[in-house]
Amino acid sequence: KVDTAVQMIVPQKCERSPNVGLPPYKVLYLLHGLKQNETSYLRNSCIERYVQDTNLVVVMPSVGRSFYTDQKKGYPYFTYLTEELPHLLATLFSISTKREDTAIAGLSMGGYGALKAALTNPWQYGYAASMSGALDLVSLANRMQDEKLPFPAEFENTFGSLACLEG
Repeated sequence: KVDTAVQMIVPQKCERSPNVGLPPYKVLYLLHGLKQNETSYLRNSCIERYVQDTNLVVVMPSVGRSFYTDQKKGYPYFTYLTEELPHLLATLFSISTKREDTAIAGLSMGGYGALKAALTNPWQYGYAASMSGALDLVSLANRMQDEKLPFPAEFENTFGSLACLEG
């Protein structure tokens, strides 16, 4: 087990948001990139303003540099993202669990995680988006020799042997 963080934007009917309806609310899982964390969208975008007057909960989990995978030598972040977190949030908040009310999107590494989650669990997500997704893992693995990129050991801890990506 490991402690991790989640940032959320939850609809609240008030003077500034008069059109917010009653729960259960739709949900968007918004995934950060490799060098980011759960606060990145709040700090670097206008996400709060974009969803201000909607019935949408935005969930921004932190998964370190895991590529949203169940790491070979690390933590089961894919299971966390697709099973543990949705179950916990549906228990604590008025979030719809219907496929048509659930979206997942991400930037770079988060784009990889979003498409992996949506393609692996198509019954769970009605919408998916990858923004500048780090989707070509073979190319990324081949570039690991470049000293400016993350160490090959970090990549292998996440995905296993680089040899499995070749060919």
